Amino acid sequence: MTKELKMDSRAIAELVLHLGHIASGEGLVEGLTAAQWAVLRYFARANRFSRTPSAFAAFHGTTRGTASQTIKNLETQGYLTRMRSEADRRSVRLVLTDKARAILVNDLFERRAMEGRRPRRGARDSRPLDGRRRVIERRHARAIATWCA
Repeated sequence: MTKELKMDSRAIAELVLHLGHIASGEGLVEGLTAAQWAVLRYFARANRFSRTPSAFAAFHGTTRGTASQTIKNLETQGYLTRMRSEADRRSVRLVLTDKARAILVNDLFERRAMEGRRPRRGARDSRPLDGRRRVIERRHARAIATWCA
């Protein structure tokens, strides 16, 4: 029998803030900024239709110019490759390189997100925010489906 934790709204808000700090702070691994990690995580999960600078900018709520600068920097460092569309030479698709895949395997943020997940299918997860996460995922399933592979 698992004991559920009771958390008030302040404790939940502090936990969410703490998770944000973890995500940003651990982004400096491998010498990359939090913004660069966000780009790599996005393109690791994006489907072929969403692997564009514009799609990334829209998803992360940033300008296309800011997104393009971060993406260009990752291209220069060898983490992303730009592929031109055969049908429309103006259109580009971004692809992770082997170098990017190698560091994503050791992504501390992703590892933290996977901690506490139960291996059994259908097992009840007693972590306080997981129920809320599932509700949010269901509400935004269409949006998630458009960019996830």
